[in-house]
Amino acid sequence: MKSTLVNQYVPEEIVANLPEAQIEYSEYMAKIFEGSYFVLLYMPGGSRIYKTGNNGTATKLDAYRGLIAFINGDFLYIVSSQRTFMDGRTTSFMKQEAVALKQMILDFVETMEFH
Repeated sequence: MKSTLVNQYVPEEIVANLPEAQIEYSEYMAKIFEGSYFVLLYMPGGSRIYKTGNNGTATKLDAYRGLIAFINGDFLYIVSSQRTFMDGRTTSFMKQEAVALKQMILDFVETMEFH
């Protein structure tokens, strides 16, 4: 899962479209879905939300995106959630975002039905 998520999915689906995106945190979670992998990406200018400056120009805001990869049956799932922020990031902010995004994704996955 780590190889697929970190070496294939992130470079091909995210970094290819947003070259400055980078993994800030990663974690293997042995007890979640009998093994899953979480990454937190920092994506400068990667939000879909814009901030308008005094001169009227719009700039995309920065964002964090959390992704969790897990296997269920014969399928690999990659589920993500993204949060936008306006002010500069800090190490403590990144840790808070990792915890929050991981929990948001896990809460969502709990609502999924697998057949």
